[in-house]
Amino acid sequence: LNNTSTVTLTAGENNLSQDFGYTGQGSIGDRVWFDANQDGVQDSAEPGYPNVTVQIEVDLNGDSIVDYTTTTKTDNDGQYLFNDLPPGDYTISVIDKPKGGTATYDADGGYDETSSVTLGVNEDNSAQDFGYKGSGSIGDRVWLDLNGDGSQDPGEPGIVGATVKLDL
Repeated sequence: LNNTSTVTLTAGENNLSQDFGYTGQGSIGDRVWFDANQDGVQDSAEPGYPNVTVQIEVDLNGDSIVDYTTTTKTDNDGQYLFNDLPPGDYTISVIDKPKGGTATYDADGGYDETSSVTLGVNEDNSAQDFGYKGSGSIGDRVWLDLNGDGSQDPGEPGIVGATVKLDL
């Protein structure tokens, strides 16, 4: 980088307006997903969680004080991405975890909805995933409604082998 500025000062004059801003070339991101089988592995049929807020923080000068924080929302497939990042030690956090969800995976293995990663110069890290299992259940019975009244009456038999599909 060769950014220069030439300023002429008179005796006793202070000029504190010579700032230089830079953006990085790296990125961090990936996906927040529903871990249906609760194995901590992102399977192709497991859907992402949309509209989850993900936060990134970095201490650029190593003084243990966060210098930069921003957030983004996951897209309809649970994907998120932070671009134009300089090298540094980053913390990525899920701010508003999926309702009723319990963490099954985060990239640094802490299961605490936070992951720490060191980003090198011009590095793209697309391995910062967060998996969640649900805490509720849905179910009951599929039956033959003999009288068509929409109520499960005594004597109305269950249907064996029926397939039920749940969309998230």
